[in-house]
Amino acid sequence: MPLSTFDSDIIIHKPQIFFRFDHLQSSLLDDNLGVIKMMQLKPEQLDLIGNEVAIKWNDGSEDFFGMELLRAASPSAENKGEPDLFGNIHGASNQTEFPGVKVIGWTPIGGYAIRFDFSDGHRTGLFSFDYLKRLANKEI
Repeated sequence: MPLSTFDSDIIIHKPQIFFRFDHLQSSLLDDNLGVIKMMQLKPEQLDLIGNEVAIKWNDGSEDFFGMELLRAASPSAENKGEPDLFGNIHGASNQTEFPGVKVIGWTPIGGYAIRFDFSDGHRTGLFSFDYLKRLANKEI
């Protein structure tokens, strides 16, 4: 069987995320190694526009996030809490709305995340690029 086609499905697993490829095309395979080449999603541009954060991604898509929504969706331990060994969540905030909170800055973290600085002083949540894309697609 040539490396460019598969009759069966391939599932690549990351924690809580599944990518499914049916009948892979040769454009996704490295001709020399038979390895799947996947474009890593990264922001090309990030702008603050009014009350929104606009992100243009390297796949050509654009997403717009309300600043209050980003604050509420911060994946920080302060917001979401931390699980103990038994899965019980401790320390999560009960606050779900952050009226008037703005993004006042951001810092890229490695090649995988953005840390937003909010006007209420919050700045501990690391928003992975994948998390932001899932948030934009309303998967979270």
